[in-house]
Amino acid sequence: MRKRIVALATVLMLIVSISLVSYAATKLNMSVFENADDITVKYDDISKVTTICSTSLSKGEGHVPLDYSYDHVSVYPRILAIGSTSEYTWNVDYFAKNWMFIDEMFVKVGNNVYTFTNFITSRYVSSDATIQEHLAFSITNDSLVFMQDLIEHRDEKIKVRLRGDADYVDFFLPDNVKDGMINVYNLYSMAGGTDPDNMKHVTATEDAKFSIDAN
Repeated sequence: MRKRIVALATVLMLIVSISLVSYAATKLNMSVFENADDITVKYDDISKVTTICSTSLSKGEGHVPLDYSYDHVSVYPRILAIGSTSEYTWNVDYFAKNWMFIDEMFVKVGNNVYTFTNFITSRYVSSDATIQEHLAFSITNDSLVFMQDLIEHRDEKIKVRLRGDADYVDFFLPDNVKDGMINVYNLYSMAGGTDPDNMKHVTATEDAKFSIDAN
């Protein structure tokens, strides 16, 4: 009887181990980012997080002026890696005189309109009383099709709409923003970020919602 119990326990431990291994995320191959054009890699020894971004876009070269004298938008990619997990994120900063309380983002690529909601948001007030709204979301298994579509239509106009409680703004992604977003994503993919195990982890932990309206 004891031998049967021990044998059963061993089988259960093996099943659990196999389950954990199959769910383990893929660690990024950091050598992919070494000497890559327009890439900055930073490691925080307190949070243990490595941040990888487009050097030019993180410095504000992707700013998009809006219809008003001050208002503008900045769009940039960021890879966050800690331990064996990593995620590729879209980041948007909206600078203006008044709050919009952005809760939806639409991106029109070709004939498809992609909608992102329930993303991470934060808000800041500058010393001159101007405001900044920040939003961010990770690309998951569901939204990989969005990145693939963006790559295929990179030479076309890509329209973005940010919508809040009672207002919205429209703009087109400049070529340097499209190039920067795609460059960082391609490097992320080459480094193993889009491998199934890692994407399974990202998809399971990302709160942002994604949908497609295909015309």
